[in-house]
Amino acid sequence: MREGRAELQGAEAPNASRRSRHVPRSAVRGTKLMKLNLTPPPATQSDLEEARRVLGVPIPRSYETFLFRNNGALPESNQMEGDDVPQAHVAVEQFFGIGLTAVETIEAVSDAYGGRLPSGMLPIADSAGGNLIVIGLDPDARVYLWDHEMEGDPDAVQLVASTFEEFFSRLLPAPPDADEDQPTKGTLLWASPELAKYQREAHTRDRPN
Repeated sequence: MREGRAELQGAEAPNASRRSRHVPRSAVRGTKLMKLNLTPPPATQSDLEEARRVLGVPIPRSYETFLFRNNGALPESNQMEGDDVPQAHVAVEQFFGIGLTAVETIEAVSDAYGGRLPSGMLPIADSAGGNLIVIGLDPDARVYLWDHEMEGDPDAVQLVASTFEEFFSRLLPAPPDADEDQPTKGTLLWASPELAKYQREAHTRDRPN
Protein backbone atom coordinates (compact mmCIF):
# COMPACT_ATOMS: atom_id res chain seq x y z
CA MET A 1 0.00 0.00 0.00
CA ARG A 2 1.11 3.54 -0.67
CA GLU A 3 0.90 6.65 1.45
CA GLY A 4 0.80 10.11 0.00
CA ARG A 5 -0.81 13.46 -0.35
CA ALA A 6 -4.33 13.59 -1.68
CA GLU A 7 -4.11 14.97 -5.18
CA LEU A 8 -6.59 14.53 -8.01
CA GLN A 9 -6.16 15.22 -11.74
CA GLY A 10 -7.96 14.82 -14.50
CA ALA A 11 -29.34 16.45 -14.30
CA GLU A 12 -29.33 17.18 -10.58
CA ALA A 13 -31.37 14.78 -8.41
CA PRO A 14 -34.86 16.25 -7.94
CA ASN A 15 -34.79 16.23 -4.14
CA ALA A 16 -31.30 17.63 -3.60
CA SER A 17 -31.79 20.37 -1.04
CA ARG A 18 -28.73 22.61 -1.38
CA ARG A 19 -26.60 24.37 -3.93
CA SER A 20 -22.84 24.10 -3.64
CA ARG A 21 -20.83 27.31 -3.44
CA HIS A 22 -17.20 26.39 -3.80
CA VAL A 23 -14.75 28.18 -1.55
CA PRO A 24 -11.36 27.89 -3.31
CA ARG A 25 -8.73 26.12 -1.26
CA SER A 26 -6.35 28.93 -2.12
CA ALA A 27 -8.60 31.33 -0.21
CA VAL A 28 -7.82 29.56 3.05
CA ARG A 29 -4.37 30.63 4.19
CA GLY A 30 -2.13 27.93 5.57
CA THR A 31 -4.36 25.12 4.29
CA LYS A 32 -2.79 21.66 4.39
CA LEU A 33 -3.64 18.94 1.91
CA MET A 34 -5.51 15.92 3.24
CA LYS A 35 -3.28 12.85 3.38
CA LEU A 36 -4.32 9.38 2.24
CA ASN A 37 -3.08 6.84 4.79
CA LEU A 38 -3.82 3.74 2.75
CA THR A 39 -4.07 3.71 -1.04
CA PRO A 40 -4.53 0.36 -2.81
CA PRO A 41 -2.91 -0.09 -6.23
CA PRO A 42 -4.74 1.59 -9.11
CA ALA A 43 -7.75 -0.10 -10.69
CA THR A 44 -7.29 -1.56 -14.17
CA GLN A 45 -9.47 -1.26 -17.24
CA SER A 46 -10.64 -4.85 -16.72
CA ASP A 47 -11.59 -3.98 -13.11
CA LEU A 48 -13.67 -1.11 -14.43
CA GLU A 49 -15.38 -3.19 -17.10
CA GLU A 50 -16.28 -5.87 -14.57
CA ALA A 51 -17.62 -3.27 -12.13
CA ARG A 52 -19.80 -1.83 -14.89
CA ARG A 53 -21.13 -5.32 -15.61
CA VAL A 54 -21.92 -6.04 -11.94
CA LEU A 55 -23.45 -2.62 -11.28
CA GLY A 56 -25.34 -2.38 -14.54
CA VAL A 57 -24.43 1.31 -14.80
CA PRO A 58 -21.29 3.22 -15.79
CA ILE A 59 -19.14 4.79 -13.10
CA PRO A 60 -18.92 8.59 -13.61
CA ARG A 61 -15.73 9.57 -15.39
CA SER A 62 -14.55 11.83 -12.56
CA TYR A 63 -14.55 8.91 -10.12
CA GLU A 64 -13.03 6.61 -12.74
CA THR A 65 -10.07 8.99 -12.83
CA PHE A 66 -9.67 8.64 -9.08
CA LEU A 67 -9.90 4.82 -9.28
CA PHE A 68 -7.19 4.73 -11.93
CA ARG A 69 -4.92 6.51 -9.41
CA ASN A 70 -6.12 4.87 -6.19
CA ASN A 71 -8.56 1.94 -6.12
CA GLY A 72 -10.24 3.34 -3.02
CA ALA A 73 -8.46 4.91 -0.06
CA LEU A 74 -8.45 5.46 3.70
CA PRO A 75 -7.78 9.16 4.36
CA GLU A 76 -6.57 10.79 7.52
CA SER A 77 -9.20 12.37 9.78
CA ASN A 78 -10.82 15.10 7.70
CA GLN A 79 -13.75 17.45 7.33
CA MET A 80 -15.30 19.39 4.50
CA GLU A 81 -14.64 23.13 4.39
CA GLY A 82 -17.08 25.86 3.36
CA ASP A 83 -20.06 27.76 4.72
CA ASP A 84 -22.48 25.75 2.57
CA VAL A 85 -21.74 22.37 4.15
CA PRO A 86 -24.97 20.59 5.21
CA GLN A 87 -25.92 20.48 8.86
CA ALA A 88 -24.84 16.83 9.06
CA HIS A 89 -21.06 16.58 9.51
CA VAL A 90 -19.39 15.85 6.16
CA ALA A 91 -16.18 13.85 6.32
CA VAL A 92 -14.87 10.81 4.47
CA GLU A 93 -13.87 7.67 6.38
CA GLN A 94 -13.05 5.70 3.26
CA PHE A 95 -13.35 6.04 -0.50
CA PHE A 96 -14.77 2.89 -2.08
CA GLY A 97 -12.84 0.92 -4.68
CA ILE A 98 -13.91 -1.67 -7.24
CA GLY A 99 -13.11 -5.36 -7.77
CA LEU A 100 -10.53 -6.95 -5.49
CA THR A 101 -9.10 -4.22 -3.29
CA ALA A 102 -8.20 -3.58 0.37
CA VAL A 103 -11.19 -1.33 1.05
CA GLU A 104 -14.93 -1.79 0.68
CA THR A 105 -16.16 -1.68 -2.90
CA ILE A 106 -18.85 0.20 -4.75
CA GLU A 107 -20.31 -3.12 -5.88
CA ALA A 108 -20.58 -4.49 -2.33
CA VAL A 109 -22.05 -1.33 -0.84
CA SER A 110 -24.57 -0.98 -3.68
CA ASP A 111 -25.61 -4.61 -3.18
CA ALA A 112 -25.86 -4.27 0.62
CA TYR A 113 -28.02 -1.14 0.47
CA GLY A 114 -30.23 -2.45 -2.31
CA GLY A 115 -33.10 -0.07 -3.04
CA ARG A 116 -32.48 2.15 -0.01
CA LEU A 117 -30.38 4.64 -1.96
CA PRO A 118 -32.02 7.16 -4.31
CA SER A 119 -32.20 6.03 -7.91
CA GLY A 120 -29.64 7.48 -10.27
CA MET A 121 -26.91 7.65 -7.62
CA LEU A 122 -23.85 5.56 -6.84
CA PRO A 123 -22.15 5.27 -3.41
CA ILE A 124 -18.49 6.29 -3.50
CA ALA A 125 -17.53 6.87 0.15
CA ASP A 126 -18.43 6.36 3.80
CA SER A 127 -19.16 9.60 5.60
CA ALA A 128 -19.32 10.41 9.30
CA GLY A 129 -22.19 9.07 11.38
CA GLY A 130 -23.03 6.14 9.11
CA ASN A 131 -23.94 8.34 6.14
CA LEU A 132 -22.79 7.89 2.57
CA ILE A 133 -21.31 10.12 -0.10
CA VAL A 134 -23.03 9.40 -3.43
CA ILE A 135 -22.43 10.65 -6.95
CA GLY A 136 -25.07 11.33 -9.59
CA LEU A 137 -25.14 9.12 -12.66
CA ASP A 138 -26.35 11.96 -14.86
CA PRO A 139 -23.86 13.89 -17.05
CA ASP A 140 -23.27 16.50 -14.32
CA ALA A 141 -22.08 13.83 -11.84
CA ARG A 142 -22.64 16.04 -8.80
CA VAL A 143 -21.75 14.82 -5.31
CA TYR A 144 -24.27 14.48 -2.48
CA LEU A 145 -24.47 13.50 1.16
CA TRP A 146 -27.06 10.78 1.86
CA ASP A 147 -28.22 11.05 5.48
CA HIS A 148 -29.33 7.57 6.57
CA GLU A 149 -31.29 8.96 9.52
CA MET A 150 -33.53 10.83 7.06
CA GLU A 151 -34.02 7.87 4.74
CA GLY A 152 -37.22 8.30 2.75
CA ASP A 153 -37.33 12.06 3.38
CA PRO A 154 -36.86 14.34 0.33
CA ASP A 155 -34.10 16.16 2.27
CA ALA A 156 -32.11 12.97 2.89
CA VAL A 157 -29.99 13.82 -0.16
CA GLN A 158 -28.07 17.10 0.07
CA LEU A 159 -25.81 18.55 -2.58
CA VAL A 160 -22.25 19.06 -1.30
CA ALA A 161 -20.23 19.69 -4.48
CA SER A 162 -20.79 20.31 -8.17
CA THR A 163 -18.07 17.83 -9.14
CA PHE A 164 -16.05 15.07 -7.52
CA GLU A 165 -12.89 17.13 -8.03
CA GLU A 166 -14.43 20.02 -6.09
CA PHE A 167 -15.59 17.71 -3.31
CA PHE A 168 -12.16 16.10 -3.00
CA SER A 169 -10.38 19.46 -2.92
CA ARG A 170 -12.55 20.70 -0.06
CA LEU A 171 -11.72 17.83 2.30
CA LEU A 172 -9.17 19.22 4.75
CA PRO A 173 -7.30 17.59 7.65
CA ALA A 174 -9.48 17.76 10.76
CA PRO A 175 -8.29 19.90 13.69
CA PRO A 176 -6.36 18.03 16.42
CA ASP A 177 -9.38 18.07 18.73
CA ALA A 178 -11.70 16.55 16.13
CA ASP A 179 -13.09 12.99 16.26
CA GLU A 180 -10.22 10.59 16.92
CA ASP A 181 -12.04 7.51 15.67
CA GLN A 182 -10.85 7.99 12.11
CA PRO A 183 -8.54 5.26 10.75
CA THR A 184 -4.78 5.69 11.03
CA LYS A 185 -2.01 4.32 8.87
CA GLY A 186 -2.17 0.57 8.43
CA THR A 187 -5.70 0.11 9.80
CA LEU A 188 -8.80 -1.09 7.99
CA LEU A 189 -12.33 -0.03 8.76
CA TRP A 190 -14.87 -2.47 10.20
CA ALA A 191 -16.94 -4.08 7.46
CA SER A 192 -20.50 -5.22 8.01
CA PRO A 193 -21.05 -9.00 7.91
CA GLU A 194 -23.03 -8.57 4.69
CA LEU A 195 -20.21 -6.70 2.97
CA ALA A 196 -17.57 -9.10 4.29
CA LYS A 197 -19.61 -12.07 2.98
CA TYR A 198 -20.01 -10.39 -0.40
CA GLN A 199 -16.28 -9.77 -0.74
CA ARG A 200 -15.37 -13.33 0.37
CA GLU A 201 -17.72 -14.70 -2.30
CA ALA A 202 -16.20 -12.37 -4.88
CA HIS A 203 -12.70 -13.62 -4.04
CA THR A 204 -13.91 -17.22 -4.33
CA ARG A 205 -15.59 -16.61 -7.70
CA ASP A 206 -12.50 -14.95 -9.15
CA ARG A 207 -9.95 -17.40 -7.76
CA PRO A 208 -8.35 -19.55 -10.50
CA ASN A 209 -9.27 -23.26 -10.40
